[in-house]
Amino acid sequence: MPCHETFIFLLVIFLLSPFSAVLSDEPRAKAVPIIFDTDITGDVDDVLALAMLHTLADRGKCEILGVTISKDHDLAAPFVGAVNTFHGHPDIPIGVGEKLPPRDSKYLALVKERDGDAFRYPHDVGISQEAEKAVPLIMRLLENADDKSVAIIQVGLATNLAPLLEAEGAMELIEAKVDHLSVMAGAFETIRGNNRYLEVNVRNHISSMQALASKWPDKTPVIWSGFSIGIAAPYPPP
Repeated sequence: MPCHETFIFLLVIFLLSPFSAVLSDEPRAKAVPIIFDTDITGDVDDVLALAMLHTLADRGKCEILGVTISKDHDLAAPFVGAVNTFHGHPDIPIGVGEKLPPRDSKYLALVKERDGDAFRYPHDVGISQEAEKAVPLIMRLLENADDKSVAIIQVGLATNLAPLLEAEGAMELIEAKVDHLSVMAGAFETIRGNNRYLEVNVRNHISSMQALASKWPDKTPVIWSGFSIGIAAPYPPP
């Protein structure tokens, strides 16, 4: 998707019931626990979305349980760690999937910049610790969560959630712990005159998205956010 669309998608997700109070001033009994699954590599939209989540966490509207990465780049996990540290939440666990498709990036190299001997953007991942594997991390986070409490937000490929569904005990865990899954993927109406628009999060890894769509447990709702949402509210890349 164009780089504004993850941010717009995330905004829409938080406006959807039952989580509309996340962006409102209405009091909530408890912050919404979130697992953020991102392909944070090529486009910068996911960086903006992660920053938005941190701002909502600072307001007590959500709790970022963990961030999992669905594309392969050596600097993706350190970069997420730097963003988390920059926003004052350095201990959020980070997971990276296995057998991921690679993706180049124009911005991840920022995590290597230094001011003298110190990193400009401090981070531990890739220095004093390594990222976890995505599927075991998601399962651990769900095991420790309250029943029907977690919102999983996927803004990239399904290369983490599809393997999750194959893990022993995962289906039961999802049904017990996940309130809903929000997926930024698909084109469900005519897009710029194209009746068969190949949306990038599906097109770039069709097999995993097919597996997610067909195997996700019926008892746990899924919100599919189509390409039309992003193009309706453009946010310029610069």
